[in-house]
Amino acid sequence: MVYFPVAYPYNMKASGVVYLLLTFVLFIHFLRYNNYSTDTVEYVGNVVALHPSDPVAIRDQAYQAVTTEAPAMVVPHILGDDLSTQQADVRRAKHADPYRFAQFLPYFSVKPLYIEALNLVHKAGVGLVRSIAVVSAISFAGLAALIYWWVLKLGGSVWAACLVLLTPEMSTLAQGTGPDGLSVLFLIGGLFSLWYVRPSVGVTLLLSSAWVRPENAIFCILVVVYLAVKGELRAWMAVVLIAISAITPMAINHFGGYGWKALYSHTFKFTEMDPGMFVPTFTASDYLNAFRSGVREALHSSLVAYLFLWVVGLQLVPRMRWPLVLCGIFSAAKFVIYPNFEPRYYGLLYLVTAIGACAAIQSHRGAYEVSRQPAAS
Repeated sequence: MVYFPVAYPYNMKASGVVYLLLTFVLFIHFLRYNNYSTDTVEYVGNVVALHPSDPVAIRDQAYQAVTTEAPAMVVPHILGDDLSTQQADVRRAKHADPYRFAQFLPYFSVKPLYIEALNLVHKAGVGLVRSIAVVSAISFAGLAALIYWWVLKLGGSVWAACLVLLTPEMSTLAQGTGPDGLSVLFLIGGLFSLWYVRPSVGVTLLLSSAWVRPENAIFCILVVVYLAVKGELRAWMAVVLIAISAITPMAINHFGGYGWKALYSHTFKFTEMDPGMFVPTFTASDYLNAFRSGVREALHSSLVAYLFLWVVGLQLVPRMRWPLVLCGIFSAAKFVIYPNFEPRYYGLLYLVTAIGACAAIQSHRGAYEVSRQPAAS
């Protein structure tokens, strides 16, 4: 079979145009449609609480924004009017009592950079609820740009990258109510910068990511240790950066949260009516139950397929080995520490694995085409 080397640049050019158009169409879609989960009202409440106000005013503004801006189909669920469950009872109680509502805000205020991003978008003229969709959609656009750039740097398949944009894992980040899309944007931006921009830029982005999600400090510590072992950071500088990474989530939780025991009880046991007056309990037995439940959820998700692709990337794409290893260790550590398996918590692993898979596809294709060429006489 005759091999035509001119076909490859043409296909890459066409794939780039398709990727750009697909990104634009999806960006518009995600701007229009967000999941608007029950967390919507708490995030909106935290934005309102950035300005001096009393609990009554915060509650009134937050729920007024939800009832006027959120899609009509999700409003009853956010207010707790659609079900007769314990969680729905709590949502109705929050709506009725502004002081009870204010007690739930610290669970969400521990993502201060995300709250500030919502505030900036709102100041630009976007509604309080709509700002959630805008931040998630902009995060998607940033992720799409980084994926494209990284795949090109690796000589990977942009056609395969187009499929990454259509995955449920990407939609979860792009349509999510919360900081997950912005968090992964900081993390992937930091990783990409380490290898292709400047290590100092990468470390700065990773340090900043802890202000979007405090647990991102774990990943920052892993990266700093990696840089120190590789000799790219002096020992004293690594110690300082590790200290900053460790202190950041502790400071955020000290000034804004209820602590780890309350978070674990709230997540894995039940949603309390008055978290500010609740004395949480979380035993080793509770943790084991949560861990077993998390493992079951993981095994019934797409994680198994991504783990296969993760191994493929390790084997076929040498330039992705350390990013994949670091993401794998981070994801495993995060699950052990907080075994609540939801795909949105593992967006970094999914997307970095997908980038490696795009590179592996092109690597395999190139090897196949070379093998099909006639041997030199």
